Amino acid sequence: MIKPIKKEVGWCYVPVRIHCECGKSITYESASDTGWHIDTEGVAFGAYLCASCSERKRKEQMIHNLKDFMEARGFGEESFKDIEKNTYKHTDCGAWIQEKTEDRVDYESPHIEEFNDAPTYKHHTGLTVGSIVEGVDYDCDPVTVTYPFEMDEFWKAVKAVEDQANEIWKDTHGCDKCWKEPVPNQWGDVVEFGAWPINEECKTCKGEGTII
Repeated sequence: MIKPIKKEVGWCYVPVRIHCECGKSITYESASDTGWHIDTEGVAFGAYLCASCSERKRKEQMIHNLKDFMEARGFGEESFKDIEKNTYKHTDCGAWIQEKTEDRVDYESPHIEEFNDAPTYKHHTGLTVGSIVEGVDYDCDPVTVTYPFEMDEFWKAVKAVEDQANEIWKDTHGCDKCWKEPVPNQWGDVVEFGAWPINEECKTCKGEGTII
């Protein structure tokens, strides 16, 4: 709590020293310099972390495996099947998600001296998200996040895929009334209905396009 000193005009706050949980501290000439919210009773709400503790906290929040991922999402998922269903259901483009793996040799195998006979196993290296767009013969470019990663990186990957799918839709899913004659697409190829872009001023589909 920061103790305020009341003067004739307004409120003036004494210099404050704020301590990090590790014991390090920082001093502010005025409580208002802390950037904290201070209520009418002079109580400040906030927290100070030194650079070392901030970096430690960041690393603690990194996603190292599927278990970390499910916990960080907070959707109550218990299996990868749950993740697949939620990813498809809760994205506009119906995105898919896959576990990224690589084959590794089990160096603890008793047969390791016979290298060619040593067993291998699937090592999980990250997650890949992508999407198909119905009606076209190409898909979005998949985006992969590799362990360890921050949760924000995953959401950026999902957004990148959704943005791609949206652009593909707009470039190819114009309705039959969007244009009166064949028009060039973004690559300069003249295309007809079934492959032509959406006309955002179309009064029939209202710029939303149609399923093809």
